[in-house]
Amino acid sequence: MAAAPLAKTVSLSVPRQREHLSLPSAPGRPALQAREARVEIRFKEVLLSAPNRSQTRNLAPIKLWAVYLVEPHPPQGAEALEWLLLTTVEVRSLKQALKCIRWYCRRWRIEEWHRVLKSGCKVLEHQNHSAEVLLRAITIDAVIAWRIMLLALLGREVPELPCDVLFNPIECEVLGLLAKKKTRTNAHSAKQ
Repeated sequence: MAAAPLAKTVSLSVPRQREHLSLPSAPGRPALQAREARVEIRFKEVLLSAPNRSQTRNLAPIKLWAVYLVEPHPPQGAEALEWLLLTTVEVRSLKQALKCIRWYCRRWRIEEWHRVLKSGCKVLEHQNHSAEVLLRAITIDAVIAWRIMLLALLGREVPELPCDVLFNPIECEVLGLLAKKKTRTNAHSAKQ
């Protein structure tokens, strides 16, 4: 794909990235600020052959479209962006390639929503007896997960946003009490 014709060089917003502590199995990474990356875009139709195994070697190749995005000159300390996107959606123009890239950029939010749905709402633990009841429960959980994500996003992006914009006075009071309790608990733990 690196040899495919260059379609265009564009700017792409890269959101800030949190620090990752090192683990025995993986090195850490410092926090990185949001930035604009200058990336090169290439695209073309490709054929993928089946693996050369007895069960699959007789299968016909699959026609896909590849969109290749690379950041040739990343800033110091940042890992260069390099994406190879394979799709069954036809990509014959720069406009179509940019659309695939926009879809891929939204992937992170969708994955975060799924994480909230699974770990926050515990959607996988539902033990309902009918599909109808399960559908209602998942529908409610989907809205709750969206709301949790919205609150987390607003907390990161607009931390000074007043509580009463999103909550009624009683909810604000409860959140205030919880915040005070958390502050006292953290202070108590720090003294020990």
